[in-house]
Amino acid sequence: MKTLFLKKVLITASFVIGMGYVAMAQAYPSASGIMDATGTNANATDLGKVTCDSSSQYLYAEIQDQSAPVPGLLLSLHIYKGNQMTTATDPVSGDANASPIIAINGGAGDYYISATKTKAGLRSFTVTFQCLTSNFSLSNTSIVGLQLQ
Repeated sequence: MKTLFLKKVLITASFVIGMGYVAMAQAYPSASGIMDATGTNANATDLGKVTCDSSSQYLYAEIQDQSAPVPGLLLSLHIYKGNQMTTATDPVSGDANASPIIAINGGAGDYYISATKTKAGLRSFTVTFQCLTSNFSLSNTSIVGLQLQ
């Protein structure tokens, strides 16, 4: 009887936690773009600025390649603020999964994000991002558009 009760508690807790992650993921703003529309610029880079309000402590983000798979053509996301920088790469070209989530603990203000790729080829992508407070609650987040270069 005790085992059945514990099993129900664990299942319920897992469901509640999972729904919290789904709700949080749905609340995240995102920006989409096309990098290297001609497919000939191996050095194409997109740049954006994310502003976190005064209650913010962290910026979290991930990138997802939404193009057809191309062997060896991967997308990376970089976040930087002040003297901090972090990077993640979407490890599989054109699959349905995003890169690992990356974060910087930089407080309120402007963060810069950039997307790069490993070789020439058109890439359609989405960057999902969110500012969070010190206790990981959502805070106001805005982006100044991605600048395609």
